[in-house]
Amino acid sequence: GGSHPGGVIRNNFIYAPQTRLYGQGSTGIELAGATNTVVYHNTIRVAAASIDVWISSGIRVFNNLLNVAEHRRDGSSWTVGGNLGDARDADFSAPSDVHLASGSRAIGAGVSVPDVLMDIDDQPRNGRFDVGADHFASGTQEPSDTIAPTVTIASPVNGAVVPRF
Repeated sequence: GGSHPGGVIRNNFIYAPQTRLYGQGSTGIELAGATNTVVYHNTIRVAAASIDVWISSGIRVFNNLLNVAEHRRDGSSWTVGGNLGDARDADFSAPSDVHLASGSRAIGAGVSVPDVLMDIDDQPRNGRFDVGADHFASGTQEPSDTIAPTVTIASPVNGAVVPRF
């Protein structure tokens, strides 16, 4: 491995419910030897470590929605804020979906991160700082179809044949 200075990790959805992948622990984002890297507005649902930072410096970790709290080790330096480390199924529209449910604790729970203007769906983050990759926008969810269709059946005119499909 090597270092990567000045990296940007934002608006990602990482979902790995298994305990181990490919013989290794399930880590959503791992920074090893990184410097001046930002980790903003990610949604991570994994069985083990969500964000693991080691032998790194100048790391900024803000507004991430995690089901396992972030972890720092080996004297790494970082600044954190606005993260939720105990995401629950009730925070999401479905267990394997990044989109926030209308009653999610992540809505408005973040801190100001002016560098992130759009969410994972390329929708603007308007004024409120939601935690995670999705910015909840009321009224933009798919509407349910509650209006019954109008169907008109007419007889063929002048001997016309109606094709069968």
